[in-house]
Amino acid sequence: MKILQESTGDCLRGRMGMADSAKQGRILILVNRYLPAVGGCTKVTHELAQKFVNLGYTVDILTCNCTDEVQHEVLDDINIYQLSSWNLVHGSYRVPTISLGNISSVLNFTKSDYQCIITNTRFYPICFIGWILSKFCGTPLIHLEHGSCHTVSESFIVSTIGRIYDHTIGSFLVKSARINFGVSIPAARFLNHLGAKNVKVMHNGIDLSAFENTKLIEYTNTPGRTVITYIGRLVYGKGVQDLLSIFPELKGNVQLIIVGDGPYRHELEALACQVNSSNIVFSGEQRPENIPDILKDTDIFVNPSYSEGLPTSVLEACAAGCAVVATDVGGTNEIILDGSTGFLVNPGDRQGLVERINFLLENKSTRDTLGKNAKAYVMDAFSWELVMGQWMAEINNLERSSVYTSNKSVELGQDT
Repeated sequence: MKILQESTGDCLRGRMGMADSAKQGRILILVNRYLPAVGGCTKVTHELAQKFVNLGYTVDILTCNCTDEVQHEVLDDINIYQLSSWNLVHGSYRVPTISLGNISSVLNFTKSDYQCIITNTRFYPICFIGWILSKFCGTPLIHLEHGSCHTVSESFIVSTIGRIYDHTIGSFLVKSARINFGVSIPAARFLNHLGAKNVKVMHNGIDLSAFENTKLIEYTNTPGRTVITYIGRLVYGKGVQDLLSIFPELKGNVQLIIVGDGPYRHELEALACQVNSSNIVFSGEQRPENIPDILKDTDIFVNPSYSEGLPTSVLEACAAGCAVVATDVGGTNEIILDGSTGFLVNPGDRQGLVERINFLLENKSTRDTLGKNAKAYVMDAFSWELVMGQWMAEINNLERSSVYTSNKSVELGQDT
């Protein structure tokens, strides 16, 4: 892994001016957070960028950081440019500051001849810098939507603001894109709901090689216990409170591992104390390279979320051969075929969670069968080789036409 760091100023402008003569061209990807931040969107964006680099593209990432400086680094031959930003909602929502440094840095991107500009998730302000650059440079804009519904929050005010934002600014963004990709069928339908055109499904890929050589993780290496794991952000919409609430009803000697962090962690830890179990472990955020090791010793993976686009954690659990119980939200049912590659329950259905998890706790052979089926399925349907073939077909089509059209459109329906 090659890392090179620079600060703002002439060094940044000089590097921006020297567009590499990559055979395939240059691509700009904009994302709210990037490594070393953790999260499904961050991980998928980095792997997508790596695949483009492997195909001969020069890839620039424009993202946000939490400092007052514009920064630049090179990671795995990917150019990463970080704008100074305000850090909101416990670091999960970053807004670029209005500063001379940021303005100067964004203007430098107009000097590069990009083949396309890719934005991620409609409600992040960084996406609108992508829209500005697309309009200024006349570069095709591709929007990749990772959500499948409006913001899910226990706060009525937050939910209402989210809906208003989606139907104004968010809608404006997706309507401006040459192509809109949803990471799942529900994500694509949501794009249609927002008025987007040229909508298609583009699944996330999974790096299967990461699950080949794994090692034991100390806090899951507990003889005699069946290990249940959740991996993801600790926010209300992920439904972890449902999993904690049913923990006393689970049968046998069970250990629950909660991997992740977020603004809802304090409430979840308080709920775990009420459950009064020493068998619940909050491990905090983990580096992406540690996830396969954690999943190696997981018997049952549970994703109790209230909303998803295409859950990366579920893809990873399947790639690791875990038995999965997940809520039927977003594109989860495109990964979990109920009764074949895992079990699905309705969001918020705590009794359904209890029944499915207890069934797996009492039936190891079923756990093994579901895990094997899930691993085989994601290897076939979600490999990066397959996903990149679709990406290249779409990008090549952009080159051939100034107005994107497709004779392979997907009938997605229209939400109300």
